[in-house]
Amino acid sequence: MRRIISEKKLNYREVARRSGDAISHSTVGDIINKPAKDVQIDTLRALAKGLGVAEGEVIGRATGKGVPTNEAEFQESSLYFLYQQRLTADQETKNLIDQTIEMLLDRIDKTRSSHPTSVSEEEKEPLPGRQ
Repeated sequence: MRRIISEKKLNYREVARRSGDAISHSTVGDIINKPAKDVQIDTLRALAKGLGVAEGEVIGRATGKGVPTNEAEFQESSLYFLYQQRLTADQETKNLIDQTIEMLLDRIDKTRSSHPTSVSEEEKEPLPGRQ
């Protein structure tokens, strides 16, 4: 999350303001500097809004289940495991894996639409295979 703040040239007060003042600048600092701290889901949602990123990204990072950001992290992820299983699977298992991935993508789409962040529709990156 520090990277996001740095890239967007934000400070903790600006993140708090962009959250609609749903969280204080000191809470932003606590979350960034003390990631092991137990944080309420609504606080993480407010942080995501303040940062202008998807809630899932903030929640994932806060829970230690973030989105892989490089090849090594991807290779340790559940998605990579599914990918590897699909490579050698019979057609029935491939279909099951494809259906599972499609179900997950549908859920992500529904979550994005029911929990909008401050990111406009134009700024959202499309999910792979969902253009």
